[in-house]
Parts: sequence; structure tokens; C-alpha cells
Amino acid sequence: MYGRRHEIDEVQIPRYAYWHDLDYHPGGTEACVGRADGMPNSLESMVQMSGIRIMVWPYHFVTLDEAQLIAQRQTLDRYGIYSQLSAIVPILLFLLYRLGCWIHDEHLARRFKTKVDCTAIPMIQHTSSLDRSPMTNTTVVWRKTVWWLKDEPWTGWGTRGHWVAGISWSIWLLFLSVHGTGDDYKHVTRRFGIVAIAQFPMHYLMSRKLYTTTGESTILSVPQTKLLKLVIPVPASKIERFRTAPGQHVYLSIPPESVLSETPSKTRHLFLNPFTVAEVGDQDILLVLRTHRGPTTQALAELARIPNIKPTLKIEGPYGAKHHFSNLATRYDRILLVAGGVGATFILPIYRRLQDELTKENKSLDRVQLIWTMRSASEMSWTAPAGEKTALEGDPNAKLFLTKHHLGDVASNASTDGDLEMEELVKDDATEKPVAWLSGRPDLMSLINNTFEHDEGDRVAVICCGSMGLRKDLKAYVGAWVTKGRDIWWHDEYFGW
Repeated sequence: MYGRRHEIDEVQIPRYAYWHDLDYHPGGTEACVGRADGMPNSLESMVQMSGIRIMVWPYHFVTLDEAQLIAQRQTLDRYGIYSQLSAIVPILLFLLYRLGCWIHDEHLARRFKTKVDCTAIPMIQHTSSLDRSPMTNTTVVWRKTVWWLKDEPWTGWGTRGHWVAGISWSIWLLFLSVHGTGDDYKHVTRRFGIVAIAQFPMHYLMSRKLYTTTGESTILSVPQTKLLKLVIPVPASKIERFRTAPGQHVYLSIPPESVLSETPSKTRHLFLNPFTVAEVGDQDILLVLRTHRGPTTQALAELARIPNIKPTLKIEGPYGAKHHFSNLATRYDRILLVAGGVGATFILPIYRRLQDELTKENKSLDRVQLIWTMRSASEMSWTAPAGEKTALEGDPNAKLFLTKHHLGDVASNASTDGDLEMEELVKDDATEKPVAWLSGRPDLMSLINNTFEHDEGDRVAVICCGSMGLRKDLKAYVGAWVTKGRDIWWHDEYFGW
């Protein structure tokens, strides 16, 4: 075919002819296989060429009679219904899955409550595990598979589970678009259209902005940091949605009248970002964010420099995490929470909720451990009003690590080799409990191993929110225990789109 010229012996091909397979044996004299009137068959005709085999576009225009047109329309309607049901059925299956999880959680809650009550009787030996079912090979394989699906093949491009689901969904829609269309070009193009259009109603419902609030907000800078505190009012009729579960987020937008700098109209739509709800008050919510070079945080930083200003801000939500963290204390024996920097806006509400639940049920608070790394002690000041001490002071289950020291924040006896050396904030009042600090970065491997070495049957939850390096290292250490068959629930939260 390349560099060699082929001659076609006395063949004239009509423009409407459909040639799907061209084959020639050298020395042949037949020109084509055709009908009695000399015209080629539309599907089976061949043109004979020297040593070449060519596959041509398989679809062509087909003339249909009235009955065939009616049958084709009915087929299009049927596959449109299939496409719509394809969007609804996964949702129903997910709801059934959630129902099963709820039933399972209720069973574990009753079982765990019975075990806790038995600990009051010294004669009864109590095991700390919520579930002592034997660990079979199937269970180990299942846990490894779930862990593999939750991993990211490429950072920031979704998990393997997302890719598997997305590719499977695309293959299914492609199947609906071509199945039974034959070689009819009009039919296959119409099928693609109706399958796509049938997805629009569900996409529209999912894109609706159902919960939107606008109000005059307060923006404050956190001293000696790049953090901003946003206090946004929420009507009493909507505030309960924010209290249902910790770890929720909202989408924040800045109306044009609240933007101070001259921003090109083509980038106006970029003033929209997701932020975690750090705290829920009686009539407002608190957002804490770090200023970067993006248009949203830069616009908020400009507003924070103006005293006594209350710009109008708009939030949409809350979204996410509503059901994920509702029963952690019931479902798991030990819970490890790891936060890096401003990632504590996601971790701290979960930590506080878990402590409240364990306190109400008279259970040990040692089951939950908090690890928080930050650049300076000033980054923790947003957790308490000015002049008041933070709730983490004197908490034996909270370990705070400083990766960068500032004079006046921490005593200057930090080691220079990066070892974890205990330090304490200098307090004027000796009777006040100081915050215990650890200098340097935490030894994540030791923290993970200590968490899992308490009891082989413990069900463990590990929740992380922080920098990419922190999350990557922590997940690698947790994954080593997954390969051993341990029952682990991992949640990796990060800030992005």
C-alpha cells in the first residue's frame, strides 16, 4: 500500500454504494459483484484491488417505509426511557445501600451498648471490639479491593472507584446509543441524541441551588497569619441544616457590589469557592480560610482591611458529609483525626462532636485522638474568642505540632535537629493549664502503628485533612495495615474543586 501504485481494472463505483470490505487476489479479472442491472449490492459488494484490504465507514442513509419509520420512533422512545431509568436506578440502589448501612449501624449500636453495660460487672470479661466476627480470606480480599478503589491513580483526578464508575457509565450509555441501530445513519444519530437528552432532567435537578443564603457578614483577619474569619448570618429556619452533622461545606460567592477591585467581567464567575463550616452558632456560621492568589480570597482580604465593614456575601449549602460522620463513635472502636494547618476547620468540628457523643454516653474519650500540625501557634487562635483559652488546652487526647516557631509564641528551647521535643506556651498565670506542643513534624508511622496495635479486632476510622504530602504519607502507612486485613474506614478530605 505504501510506495506502490495499485491499478483498479475497469471498476466504476457509484457514490451511494456501500463498500465495507475490499479484497483483491492478484491475477483476478472480476471487477465487482453486482446485481442483474449492473449496480453493486449495498452491503456485500467488493471492489478488487491489488493486495489491499480497506474498511470503510459502516453507516449510510437508508430509505424506510411508513411502518419502518413508526417502528424506529417507538424504538427511540423505548431507549430514551432506558436512559432515564439508568439515571434513577443507581440512585435507588444507593438509597438501599444507605438503608442497609443504617440497619447495620443500629445493630452495632445495640450490640456495643450491651457490651458497655457488661463492663460494669467485674465478673464479666469484656472485649473492646465492636465486631469479633472471624477474618476470612474473602473479608481480607474485599477490604483490599475497597482500599484499592479508594486510591487515586493520579493526584487530583479522582479515585479509581470514580474512574471505574465513570467508564462503566460511559460504556453503558454508548451501548444504549448504538444497540440495534444496524447500519442506519439517521437512526444512530437520533439514538445518540435521545439518550443524551434523557439525562438532562436528572442533571438539572442535581444542579439546582436549593439552599441559598445572603447576608451582611463580618470578615476578620487572624493576627500573625494569613487566615481570615468569616461570620455569616443564617436565618433560624435554615440554621438546623448546619447542625445535622460536622464536616459540611458551603459554596461562597461575592456579589458584584461587594467586590472592591476592578475585576474583568470574564473572570467574575470565578468568585465562587467551597469552604468548610468551622463552627455553627445560634444564628450564624464561621468559615476560616487561608488567603492565596485566587480572586475569591484576594477580594475577601481587601474587604478585611476596611474596618467596620459588613459586606454582603452569599452562601449555597450546606453540602457533603451529612451522614458520613453521624455514627463514628458507634461504628468504630478507635478514631484518629489528623489535620494540617487550616484543615482543622474540617477536623475540629468532628472531634468536638465525637467528644460530646462519648461524654453523653459516659464512654472513654481516649477512643478519639486528634493530631494537628501548624506553622505557628497563632494559627490556633481562631478556635476561641479573643482573650479566651481554646478548648484544646489541657486536652490529653489532642497533640499539637509546630513546624515553624515564632518568638513570643513558643519557648525558645526547640531542638535544632527536628526531634519531637515537648514545649509549652509561656503563661502569665501559673494556675492556668498550658497547651502542650510538640516541635517539628509528627512521626506519622508511629502514630498509626500505636493506633492499630491496641487490639487486633478493633475497628478503626482514620480521617485526614491537610496538605498533599501529609495525606499521601498517612494513607501509605494506613494502607500497610489494610493489607493485613484490618477493618479500616479511611476518609481523605482535601480542599479543591
